[in-house]
Amino acid sequence: MINVDPFDIFCWGVDYGQLLMEQERDNEDLVDAFQGHIISRKYCLPSQIAPRRQPHSEAWRKAKKQGWENMVELMTKCYK
Repeated sequence: MINVDPFDIFCWGVDYGQLLMEQERDNEDLVDAFQGHIISRKYCLPSQIAPRRQPHSEAWRKAKKQGWENMVELMTKCYK
């Protein structure tokens, strides 16, 4: 039997969701560049770059990834 606190499992899921959101935000620059190109061609005007927030640190990303790895480890133990 595996003894894990359900709140820890919930926190690991939240960590994974936050990690996915951060990865999506990392790709905003590409989308912004594409949209700027379309606007520039359509209106013959330079487009404004969207303001960005400060990205999270590598330590933050590592901690969130660790939560996901804990969840995967738990799932593999449960389904053996």
